Amino acid sequence: MGDWRKFRANLTKRERGIPIGIFRKILSELDFKVIKETFCGFLAIPKLFGRFFSGGIYNNNLMTRLDEVACRALTWNISYHPTTVLEKFMPTSVYYVLYKTAIPGYSNRSEDHQPEKTSNYSKGHVGLF
Repeated sequence: MGDWRKFRANLTKRERGIPIGIFRKILSELDFKVIKETFCGFLAIPKLFGRFFSGGIYNNNLMTRLDEVACRALTWNISYHPTTVLEKFMPTSVYYVLYKTAIPGYSNRSEDHQPEKTSNYSKGHVGLF
C-alpha cells in the first residue's frame, strides 16, 4: 500500500481494514474455528491517559485492563465507517485465537497421530530391509 505518511491516490485518509462481518466470513470459508475473538484498542484510553505513561500506555496493566473493559462494553457499537460521535466510541482492533479445522491431505483426528503399534516379535529387533 505504500508509505502511509504520504498521500495515496484513491485510498481513504484513515485505513479501516476489513469489515468484521467479511473477516468472519473469510475465516469460516477457510475452515478456521474461532477459539477466541477479542476486541481491543479503545481510542479514548491513549488520548486521555497517554501523556501520563512515557513507556507506552499498553505497557501498564491497569490501562490494558481498562481498555479491555471498555472494548468489551462497546462491542455492540462497532461501525466500519463511523459518522456520528457516538459511533466513534468503539474498539478499533480485534485479535483472534484460531484453530484450523481442515487441511487438505492432512487429518486433525488424534487417532491418526498415534505411534505405530508393533508386534512383540519386532520389539528390540533390528530388521534388515
